[in-house]
This record gives sequence, structure tokens and C-alpha cells, in this order.
Amino acid sequence: KSDVPFPVPNGMAGIFEFPSEFEHYFGNGFETRKPLARMHGRILQAVGTGIRTGGVLRGKDGWMFLTEAGVLQDYRREDPLPREKLERLRRRFETNQSFCNERGVEYALMIVPAKETVLTDMLPGGIEERRAGGSRTAYVQRFLQTKCVDLSPIDLVGPLRDARSWNEPYFKTDTHWNEAGALVAYRELLLRLRESNAELSIPELVSAAVLSKAIKGGNEAQILGLADEVDERYLTISLSDARGVHRVDGKPLTFDQLNRAQFSKGNLHTQCDAGEWKSAIVFHDSFGLAPIKFIGRNFRDTYFMWSDFATTAVDRIRPEVVIQIVWAGHL
Repeated sequence: KSDVPFPVPNGMAGIFEFPSEFEHYFGNGFETRKPLARMHGRILQAVGTGIRTGGVLRGKDGWMFLTEAGVLQDYRREDPLPREKLERLRRRFETNQSFCNERGVEYALMIVPAKETVLTDMLPGGIEERRAGGSRTAYVQRFLQTKCVDLSPIDLVGPLRDARSWNEPYFKTDTHWNEAGALVAYRELLLRLRESNAELSIPELVSAAVLSKAIKGGNEAQILGLADEVDERYLTISLSDARGVHRVDGKPLTFDQLNRAQFSKGNLHTQCDAGEWKSAIVFHDSFGLAPIKFIGRNFRDTYFMWSDFATTAVDRIRPEVVIQIVWAGHL
């Protein structure tokens, strides 16, 4: 019997994530699976880097990289997106942009790069970009910027790479970015929004208070059966001006990002009296969880919705800003 709840997809983002979550649910139901996977993971750990198994590639210095969802192909561009899929992406995001423009709503799109796109030096030897122009993520970004009249996705690859001298922006043993990566993305979002609101102040990374603790490994380590065998560095970041952001339901604003049982795929509503804008909607996948504590600072009401773009929600709430956060692996 599995102690993991059966995954229920919610929107397009949930549909994309259902296969990996079902595998986690299904595999958890076998009592012998965990010890066998752990033994297998220990063997791989002893062998060294460059071993790919169970959808995970072991990199340098304990870094792990997911090979499912085409993320490794994203980096190497072994499987470039066909023109028709690029056009579908263009139409999808341009439609969202036009819908917001017609209602006087500002639209900001953030495509979150896969971990290996940012941490290229942590990949094992022999894994390199095969084509000029960088990863598939960068290629899609440039395509949208050049082919779309009004749409310009926020570029996160460069800022995330630059931030590594301050703190690593991703978890070592998990697919997701950590609060350091989320703060970098938040700063880039503010830089974009400041074009229409000059009063916005941009927090400096070096001024943020960073607490670090060791916890068990994330989803990539779980696949290898090594979640209890390896340590993950978990960052909690606080800005000097807390601004009093809080959840309307009274629950804590932050939670363990690597505890899958705490992942709520429903809506989440925050409030902040110091917000410069009246309201915003954030449509997101699992990469939208870490930035919640930051994005909520600038809006008196922020509605976080784990779903693809929902026109009915925009018409009902009538926000001033719509933010869409999409992981590159879901493109």
C-alpha cells in the first residue's frame, strides 16, 4: 500500500507532471522497491559520475540531473523543437499576451531553465552543447523574442548563472530551483515591472539574509534510492524589509519545498498592505512555489494558481498584472 496520495492533475501543468508523480506513487507501493533502489544507488555512487539510470544522470560534486521530459536534450539540443511546435508555443503565449493587453493587464512570462542549462560545469565529461546558440531553452527564448511583436519573455539563464558566485540557485539532488534561484527570478521580474512603475526598489542579493541547513535528498536522489543517503543544502532567504506578506488562510507562507506531500495544487492567496499594485495573478507549475514569499511583497492581493493560463480567472479578478511561470521541461 502506498503512503503517497494518488496524484490528481490540475490544469495543463498538472497533466505534464502526472507521469513522474504517478511513477512516484506507484513505486512507493512496493515494500522491496526502496531497499533495492537504495542498493542500486549506492553502487552508482561508488562507480562515479556520468552514469545515467532511472531518469537521473550523476554529475560532478554530487550534482544530479533529470534526464526525463527531454531536459538533457534541452541542453544539448539533440532533439530541437520542430517548427510547428515552436509556432504553437508562439500562438499560446501571444494569445495570453493579447488577452491581457485587451484588458489593460500587464503580462510577464518567465521560462525557468532546466538545471543543466545553468550549471553546465557540473555535468559529467562528454556532455556538451552540440549546436551553436546554446540550449533549446535559449533557442525557444530567442524565437519568441524575434517572432512575437509584444511578447518578450524574461531571460533567466544569464542572471541565474551570474548569481552562482553568491549562492547556487538550484538544489543538488532535486529538479527544482531553491530560494536563491527564486530570488534571482524575482529581481528580474521587478526589473521588468519597473518599466511601468519606477518606484519599485530592487533588492540586492548580497543584502539578503541566508540560512542554510542540511536535509535529505530531493526527487532525483529519491529516484536513485539515495534520498536518505545524501545531504541536500536547503536555503531559507529573508529580505531586510519583510513587508508583512501573509497567507489569507492563516497558514505559513513558506514550507518545505522538497516535501512532495506539502505541495498544494490548489489556489493560494497572499496579502501585503505595502504592495505597490492592487492585485496580481501568478499562473505556475511547481517552480512557482519558491517565489511565493517574494512575489507577494509587491501586490496587496496575489492569487497563485497552479494551472495554465486561465482566462476566466483573469476576467473574474481583474488583476493589474498577470505572471506566468513555466518550466522549460514543460515546453
